[in-house]
Amino acid sequence: MRSSIVSKDVIRALQSGKEWAFDIVFEIYNTRVFGLAIKMGLPKMEAEGVLQETFIAIWDQRRSLDPNLSFNSLVLTIAKRQTIKVIRSNASRAQRNEHMRYLMPTSYQGTEDYVIYKEMLKEAKEKLDSLPKKQKQIWMLSKEEGLSSREIADRLNLTKRTVENHLFRANKDIKDFLRQKKSN
Repeated sequence: MRSSIVSKDVIRALQSGKEWAFDIVFEIYNTRVFGLAIKMGLPKMEAEGVLQETFIAIWDQRRSLDPNLSFNSLVLTIAKRQTIKVIRSNASRAQRNEHMRYLMPTSYQGTEDYVIYKEMLKEAKEKLDSLPKKQKQIWMLSKEEGLSSREIADRLNLTKRTVENHLFRANKDIKDFLRQKKSN
């Protein structure tokens, strides 16, 4: 059952929610999806996550599948997008960690520096929590999930420009807040 072509009958069965059809699709594509994620640089655990998310997306989209279009292209496109999403998220996390190292004092001058550092982190979190709901949501999708402005706009049914404006305002508010706290 290693054929690379999924028949139109299998796709139609998948559309109607037949689990046996999903099993066939999974059997044919799981190695390719996993290999793609590994080839794009993900470690094994994250590649397994991409594999799961890809097939969840296929199951969720099953009713809108078109048996006349390339199913192979669909699966690999979903897998590639899922992999890029993980890579962006990892990059965002690394950037946040680097930022936190920047904020952390390089040498503690006793308890006072540590208390000041902890207080600054607490205040920055409070500032984030005080942002307007939509601004905070967009900022979190950008910084925590690593989504692009276009991806956020699509997810929230907003224009890309609106998302960019919210991100700009949120970043400006947080930076201004931290600068003000630092100067006090």
